[in-house]
Amino acid sequence: MHESSLAKRLLDAALARAPDGKIVAVRGWIADTEAMDRASLAFHFAAHARNTRAETARLEIRIEQVAARCVQCGERYAPDHQMTLCPRCGSTDAQLLGRTGIGIDAIDVASE
Repeated sequence: MHESSLAKRLLDAALARAPDGKIVAVRGWIADTEAMDRASLAFHFAAHARNTRAETARLEIRIEQVAARCVQCGERYAPDHQMTLCPRCGSTDAQLLGRTGIGIDAIDVASE
């Protein structure tokens, strides 16, 4: 499952970047082109976090909108996940405008 592997990577990154103290929250973003369910991601994060310093941590992920611009005709549009089919000319040659993927903005840690 895609959400499970990404949740594990988020957890590993948070644990590595915050080596001391209990992790209270991990805040970040995910591009809407990833077609991912935030609730599922949070569920898998909690499962992977069991018996770690992040066991009770909240995963707070916001969705970031990604636009596309058609290389052929210049139309700017919202792609359907990672499908870049221009609604004006039908070209699939497009440039994504904005961040794609998933990332961490902040990690809240409580000192022990």
